[in-house]
Formats: sequence, structure tokens, C-alpha cells
Amino acid sequence: MNLRPLPCEGSIHDSNGLSGIPMNSPPNTARYNGAIEHTQGEFKNYLRRWEWKANTIDEFGLLAETAAHELNHRPRRCLKGQTACRAYFGNNRMRYSKHQRKSIYNWIRDLATEISIRAGKRMISPMAWRMAAKQWLVKNGLIRIQRAGKVLPDFSSKLCHN
Repeated sequence: MNLRPLPCEGSIHDSNGLSGIPMNSPPNTARYNGAIEHTQGEFKNYLRRWEWKANTIDEFGLLAETAAHELNHRPRRCLKGQTACRAYFGNNRMRYSKHQRKSIYNWIRDLATEISIRAGKRMISPMAWRMAAKQWLVKNGLIRIQRAGKVLPDFSSKLCHN
């Protein structure tokens, strides 16, 4: 079963004991569907509370990412006080030094620049950043592409950032 962080009441556990919410909503499961609606409500409330900060669609997209991050890092009673991220990934997380982070950023930025130049753009586009970041993750074995550009949802546990 493919699970993502962001569980709440009605979360389920996979065979490895990981807690989460499946990507597809099962029919006739009121408790689960209620949990989904509750989580969506939390997400919408966060966006409503901070929407005044977003003046463009790109800024609103960043706000949505921030909301998801915030919700994944909020302790949950149904997870015995753990955050969804910690419950999903455990304590196995990557730790990079400042020098390593700078090196990674430079590698991704250089590739994003090259991608943008090849596309005839004068500035690095968001798409170029995503493509470059995906390439770095694949190159370093942190994600794998299974079919036709689809990234598997079960990221390496090394990607935990809590």
C-alpha cells in the first residue's frame, strides 16, 4: 500500500508499521473519509489564515507547500504525539554539512541553468529547477523513476527532514 505522511484520526498502518493515509480514498469508510475531510479543513484553514501574504499564483503555490510542511510536522494524538513525517520516515534522516548543502545547491543550480539555456530562457524557470532537483535525487539514489517519468511515492527514508 502506498502511504504518504499527513495522517490524522483514522490513519492506517502498512505492513512495516508505518502510519499514513493511502493515496486513494476507499469507498464506504466513513471514519477514513472524515479524517480526509478534517485534514483538508486544516489545510484550507492554514491557507485562509496566511493568504494575505501571497500576491501571485507562484507565491500561493509556495504557501500551499508551506502548509503541507506545517501539517506534516504537527504532533498528532493518533500517532502518540509524533509528527506524520517522523512516524513515516522514523529517525533515519540525512544530515549534510553546510559545505555539502552548498555543493548540492550549486550542482542543481548549474544543471537548472543549463536546462533553461537549452530551452531558450534567460532566467532559470521553476520547471528547470524541478528537473535539476529530480536529476540530483535520481543520481544519488534517493528516488527512482519506475515508468515514463513517474516518481515512486515511497521516497527513501533518508529524505526525512524533521
